[in-house]
Amino acid sequence: MTDVRENLGWLIGSIVTALSLIFGWIYQSGVLSTLVGVAIGAGITYYVQTKTQNRAWKREYAVKIAETVYGSLFKELQRIQRSL
Repeated sequence: MTDVRENLGWLIGSIVTALSLIFGWIYQSGVLSTLVGVAIGAGITYYVQTKTQNRAWKREYAVKIAETVYGSLFKELQRIQRSL
């Protein structure tokens, strides 16, 4: 068996040819445009979901802070009002 270094040009040429054939088949069959569409759709979905999730977390945090700070204050005001 010959050394791989001796046949490196042949090996690289074969790999590039195989990749070219695969890419050509993917391009001709329409799979490439489908994959690009799926990638774009997934990116848009991820972006929108991230923004929506961050907005929901901020809203939940604001409600939690309001309940923590103003909830006890409101209960205390009700107690004072009843005592008056």
